Amino acid sequence: MVKALISVVAICLVVAPLAAEPKDEIKGGMACKITSEATVISNEGKPVEGQVFSDGVLPDSTIQLKYRETRLGFSVNLEGAYGEHLMYAGYLYEFPDRLSPSITSKEINFTSSYTHVSFDPERIRVGAQAHELYLERYYKGDWHGTLSRSYMFDREGGLAAQIATLDCRTTLDAIDDVIRAFHEKAVEPTR
Repeated sequence: MVKALISVVAICLVVAPLAAEPKDEIKGGMACKITSEATVISNEGKPVEGQVFSDGVLPDSTIQLKYRETRLGFSVNLEGAYGEHLMYAGYLYEFPDRLSPSITSKEINFTSSYTHVSFDPERIRVGAQAHELYLERYYKGDWHGTLSRSYMFDREGGLAAQIATLDCRTTLDAIDDVIRAFHEKAVEPTR
């Protein structure tokens, strides 16, 4: 009986501090239904008819916006309807000199050579890898916005641009928590 009691106390002493530790990761996200899509293709200065994209950015498909803050940094990821990677932007706390954060207490802004992010409770803007995502909250967990993409075709020649309108619903709201954690960890913010 005494051995069993000692075992229970020992387990509690090991497990209790682990349960009390702060979370290493804060996650949030939203599901965005594509309500319309338009593609414009140009070849030798002339418009080309036809749709060329079939990677999940089609009307009535749903894409996922996922954002998270960890002990290493902040990231935003956009996944297509089939789980494929569409866009990523991130900030690592250990390498603040590679990005230029501009931080106020209610938002996250940073830029690099290839990405820019503006992230606040009412608006989200992410640009990366020839993609631009703009979202605006219009009611509690409801957001609307646009996703635009530009392409150059190597084999076929020509240029293309695609824009989709989005109707988004929050799946896990952690925007305020992510912004707060970012401010606590970001190194020497500039204003």
